Amino acid sequence: MTSTQKHALVVGASGITGYGLLQNLLSYPTADYWTSITGLTSRPMDKAQALLPDEFRLRLVSGLNLNTPHAEAVVAFLKAIPQIELITHVYFAAYSVKDCENLQDIKRLNTTLLSNLIEAVDACCPNLQFVTLQTGGKYYGVQFPKDVSLNPPFKESFPRIPQPLANEIFYYAQIDLMTERSKGKSWKWADIRPDAIVGFVPQNNAMGIAQALAVFLSLYRYVHGDGAKVPFPGDLASFKAKHTDTSQDILTRFTIFVSLNAEKTNGHAYNIGCSDECTSWESKWSGICEYFGLEGVSPQPDHTFSVSRWIEDHRAHCQRWVEEFQLREGAFEGTSWDFLEALVAESDFDRQYDLSAARSLRFHETIDTVDSYHKAFDRYRQAKIIP
Repeated sequence: MTSTQKHALVVGASGITGYGLLQNLLSYPTADYWTSITGLTSRPMDKAQALLPDEFRLRLVSGLNLNTPHAEAVVAFLKAIPQIELITHVYFAAYSVKDCENLQDIKRLNTTLLSNLIEAVDACCPNLQFVTLQTGGKYYGVQFPKDVSLNPPFKESFPRIPQPLANEIFYYAQIDLMTERSKGKSWKWADIRPDAIVGFVPQNNAMGIAQALAVFLSLYRYVHGDGAKVPFPGDLASFKAKHTDTSQDILTRFTIFVSLNAEKTNGHAYNIGCSDECTSWESKWSGICEYFGLEGVSPQPDHTFSVSRWIEDHRAHCQRWVEEFQLREGAFEGTSWDFLEALVAESDFDRQYDLSAARSLRFHETIDTVDSYHKAFDRYRQAKIIP
């Protein structure tokens, strides 16, 4: 390997961040910057179905299992990948709640995933320069809005929430692990903090708000017709609460940007969002619904409109909708209505970000929040998940 060659490894490449990284590494910071891009997934992912180009630099490797008590198994998996020793940049985007019954289970599982990955790349990647970790709004305590004091806009310098709730935040354990494992190593690392990520995934994703909205609103129009009014499925407080959405493309380009500025970013955390201006459902609901030929309106006074209940009442329409438009099978069943309702119906408090740290690095990319949703919807349409 020449000193100028860069080789990227994306861990969790089928998720919303990992997939976005695959797409953007092909062209960012320039079209020929990366010599190779390797995406690791647990399940097989086909390039064509994932709307990825059949480019020689890009390879997908399935069968990754980070949830094991035997880290040597992960080492063996990586060593079997040709030229794994050339990897210079690792982007960790894996996350799981499989078989988890509580927050401690989630913490143990996701800390294990990261620990095994770091042990494996330490053993297999002697040219490693940088590792990115992705955390998010839970760092600031948004899981516990009634129990901790939230003081938005959130800054990376904010202290961790107090115990005993701090023990429930798996991000803290992951950050502590990275701090410890990086000691004495030649590679550097940083923590990237989006909030709700707006983007496309080729396979179903439990954290995919854009997919949930796309499927719901497409089906709503199918049932109720063009121009139908769609009440916001939450209460007035949730409708007006301020927050920061994060475009998948801006998130992943920023993640790459941070990894290529190691001398400035090592050991630091960075919030990132669509723009410096916060948003609210009140400001974007109409624009989101317009994409589907619908009229987004304010929530009903008694907050009686529920997405999950509406979906349950219209399951019969769904199969006809899929068959009529020859849509991809399984997308409806794989959509997370619970995650959507958590963001629209249960987020009745301000949680916006301060992006000053990202701007101090001279990263100034922005996108209008509604445009970020429309861009994601275009991709779901191209993938035949919606008509």
